[in-house]
Amino acid sequence: MPKPDAPRRPFNASRRRLQIAAAAVFLLAVAALAILYAAGVIAGGPEVPDDAIPFALAADGGCEPDEVSAAAGRQDFAVVSRARQARSWRLSAGGLVVAEAADVAPGETRVVSLTLWPGDYGLACEASGKAGILHAVAPKASGDRPAEAGIESAFAGSLAAYRTYLDREGASLSRELEKLRRAVVAGNLADARTVFLAARLPYDRLEPLALRFPELTARIDAEAEAFDRHAADPHFSGFHRIEYGLFARNGTEGLAPVVAALEGDVKALRAKLKALPLDPGMLVKSAARICDRLAAGQVVMGRDLYSKTDLADIRGNVDGIDAILSALKPAETLAPKRMRDAEAKRAAVDAAIADLEANGRFISYDTVEYQDRGELSFHFNALAAPLDRLEPVLQGR
Repeated sequence: MPKPDAPRRPFNASRRRLQIAAAAVFLLAVAALAILYAAGVIAGGPEVPDDAIPFALAADGGCEPDEVSAAAGRQDFAVVSRARQARSWRLSAGGLVVAEAADVAPGETRVVSLTLWPGDYGLACEASGKAGILHAVAPKASGDRPAEAGIESAFAGSLAAYRTYLDREGASLSRELEKLRRAVVAGNLADARTVFLAARLPYDRLEPLALRFPELTARIDAEAEAFDRHAADPHFSGFHRIEYGLFARNGTEGLAPVVAALEGDVKALRAKLKALPLDPGMLVKSAARICDRLAAGQVVMGRDLYSKTDLADIRGNVDGIDAILSALKPAETLAPKRMRDAEAKRAAVDAAIADLEANGRFISYDTVEYQDRGELSFHFNALAAPLDRLEPVLQGR
């Protein structure tokens, strides 16, 4: 006996409409994703500005191009990877990475935006042994209107003045070293000591930015304890080697080549400072860094072990911090409370240093009590805090 047919489900119009609607939503979603991908809203296809500066991570690990010039101001960089694995692209100024496209996958494009300040930036592509360079050129003004805009315009005058300050102190340092070389060659110990102390001051004023170049400062200002054989180590060089000869060994013998090498390193430092982009964020970070360095041990332990003239060096560092704060004066409109806080903490540093003077002269550092050193260290640490808080404001974060 044949089985009766299974009862058919009645036609459900509403279910059918739901299926059609779901399919339509799916197709619309696919179309939307395609549009977003093309517009660069989702990863994998960023929207590249027409005037973006192109860079490629080459298959061999290098950068293409490895040298380029661009106008200072806000710029976009389009970084595309032709490498076989994820690579990174970086721009740096004075050893500080200021822009990065990290782990760019093969075939991927990244857009990086940055405000360039006039000067030379280091260009590095991961796995490349060759360092590149980006020259940021100040745009020319037209008519009566300046070329800069926004934050660049606000800081243009004060940064130009600070650039002049760096040039002036660098020139003073070179002149004093030339005098020192002549005194050393003549065997005049008294003159050599006097000129040595005079040469330290302009270097101290440059030190907040000089520390951006550790390969040079390691030769210019390294202490004996940094070397295996301390003061007897043949690699011991720079200011402290000269200080050791003049104030510990009480002579000028063997110092002429040390002074000559120091002159060469200072010449290289001046060239690097001349090309360094003066970014307000980098400047305030440099001021905070020298404060941290002083607070973390230099003030407490001392560095001028042979001449005992640490207070003069500290005064020179404070002069350098003052010059940076003057360059950052326009920040008073951007972050008035933080600037006032920094200036108040700076005044407290001055008062602490003044307490260590006698008859208008700094006392020998070996006579400064550790309690007084600790108080001075505290004030430098306190000054570093508002400077650190200024940095993100000046970087636009």
